[in-house]
Amino acid sequence: MRRICLGVTLILGLALSVQASSLPVLELEPGTNQISILVVNQRKTALDSVDVAVNSDLPGWLKITGTTPVDVPAGAEQKLSLNLQVGEVTPGTSGELPLVLKNRTGHSWQVKALVKVVPPSRYELLPNFPNPFNPATTIAFSIPGTSRQAAQPSAGQATVRCRLLIYNLLGQKVKTLVSETKAPGRYKVQWDGTDEGGHRVASGVYFYRLIAGDFIKTRKMLLLQ
Repeated sequence: MRRICLGVTLILGLALSVQASSLPVLELEPGTNQISILVVNQRKTALDSVDVAVNSDLPGWLKITGTTPVDVPAGAEQKLSLNLQVGEVTPGTSGELPLVLKNRTGHSWQVKALVKVVPPSRYELLPNFPNPFNPATTIAFSIPGTSRQAAQPSAGQATVRCRLLIYNLLGQKVKTLVSETKAPGRYKVQWDGTDEGGHRVASGVYFYRLIAGDFIKTRKMLLLQ
């Protein structure tokens, strides 16, 4: 999960970004990103239950999945957290994040930022979903890259050879889901509970393993027929 802090100062009912000359840029990775909005209250009265909502339509690949309201005493500051989910989108994609902060008394302050999608910063093999499953489950994994690659995708991205394999409890390979080179990004693959010959396998515990460069990780899943 990527964690970013965005500074906002509340003065006499106005919301001003600390970067006054331009919109602040939030670099978000595919998946869940936790954003902390630093609310600095320079008013003489406290701000109760400050929360955040969307001010207008978000890009289709971006959504808010949770917020945590905060109380901000006069002359103090607090961090207001929200989670942003970035869907399947090409690194380098950007869009505007229009937010509105509101407190319990109904006062509101508009806040804007520019969101830029960057490649994942590390290898990841995520828990499959659903788990247990029947008849199919989805496996997601991430291949890391750099912000520079996201800014210049046509210049060529570093690729890595990836293999995603399914094994049974005996350590026998059941199926190869992925065996190819991948550019930086987040990927999803579905396993339908069949072996290499397309036959349904028996109920039980199975393992899925990602081998990408020097990265190797294995997770467990349960198939229920």
